[in-house]
Amino acid sequence: MAQAGEFFWLAATLWVVCGYVWPIFSPVEVPTLQAMLDPALFRHDFVVQEYLRFTPRFYYNLLIYLPARAGLPLAWVCAGWQLIALGALITGLRALAKTLGIGAVGAAIFVVWALQMDAGQLGLTALFTPAPAPGFWAAAAAVWGGVLAVQGRWRAAYLCF
Repeated sequence: MAQAGEFFWLAATLWVVCGYVWPIFSPVEVPTLQAMLDPALFRHDFVVQEYLRFTPRFYYNLLIYLPARAGLPLAWVCAGWQLIALGALITGLRALAKTLGIGAVGAAIFVVWALQMDAGQLGLTALFTPAPAPGFWAAAAAVWGGVLAVQGRWRAAYLCF
């Protein structure tokens, strides 16, 4: 229970410090989600209709769509998943530092450095982005894959990559 509290406390704190931006990376990101929720919207918009087809982004959109379909506001769902992804990334970075034998202060510096670095991007997406993006989830999964690989848990690490 203490780990869950630490997870949410760290994520919420860094979320406030680093900020949050409504999805802005793609002009069709929000309209696609709105069209999933109400099929009458954007019926004649070619780009939105193409985004509604099955693509790798389908799974990310499904993460947002299901809670929104249950009645939660779309903005809250996006913010909530961003908060969870941030927590997964932070705990992964801290676990990696711990696995490598870095002390608590070094781990904190490592987390701040990783969230602020501009060089060394993963898939042309910065390790941390203040707006919801599938690449942010991929960064968190890759960090956890690195943690599991360093620990010698190869099968679990393979699932993260």
